[in-house]
Amino acid sequence: MKKILKPITLLAVFALMLVGIQSCGVTPIDQTKLDGYWVLTELNGQKAEDLFKGPIPSIEFNRTDTMVSGNAGCNSYFGKYAIDKENIFSAPTLGATMKMCMYENKEADFLKALGEAAVIGFNEAGNLTFTKDNVVVLSFVKGEAPAPIVETPVTAENIVGQWTLKSMGSEDLNALFAENIPTIEFDAEGMAIGKSGCNNYRTKTTLEGNLLSFGPLMGTKMACPHLDGEAKYTTLLNGQLSAIIVNDVLTLSKDGQVVLEFVK
Repeated sequence: MKKILKPITLLAVFALMLVGIQSCGVTPIDQTKLDGYWVLTELNGQKAEDLFKGPIPSIEFNRTDTMVSGNAGCNSYFGKYAIDKENIFSAPTLGATMKMCMYENKEADFLKALGEAAVIGFNEAGNLTFTKDNVVVLSFVKGEAPAPIVETPVTAENIVGQWTLKSMGSEDLNALFAENIPTIEFDAEGMAIGKSGCNNYRTKTTLEGNLLSFGPLMGTKMACPHLDGEAKYTTLLNGQLSAIIVNDVLTLSKDGQVVLEFVK
């Protein structure tokens, strides 16, 4: 009898250990580590910088009110969240603003991934991750909160003066224009003059609401080493464009995409 009881006793002890381990469940994450400002690095396995041409999405947690908020790439989002004992994050009722976005982005994909239940945690590097079906769908790195975005409507008064081209889509301005970066100068009478690189130009402008219209550009025709860049610039600076000043940058958009940016 003793020889039989011993292995049975051992099996019973082993079974109790298994039950104890299973009852412990998943170790809850340290939610104090959620504090701070987090910047998206990857969305569904792709680099955030490749998916968002404008602002990179972010996330912040208000643990007191169990609220989550941030920038989705263009629009701001917000909503209640919950993290259960299995570290499942859920935020099924996220709300968002509905501004017209001027940059190409995957905002809808970001909000979809954030709104679906996923395991929240931290990887070995300390990055914040959201995992679904054993695949990381969102990854964030701790960062610094950016300065507030200040958007100012364009008026006949604040547009007056000389502006220098800051960006032209994804083009490399130095490669296109070398030291001859294009400029534009608006006066109070609705005329604009500038340099398209090497050549000079002038045009009539009309401002109606946030729509800035340019008449046909008239310019000199000197032989210059960067005519391809000039042609791209003058083609974009034509017709009707949406205009707004964002953090002192004159931003011109066409079909919802930023095409030209200028600084005074």
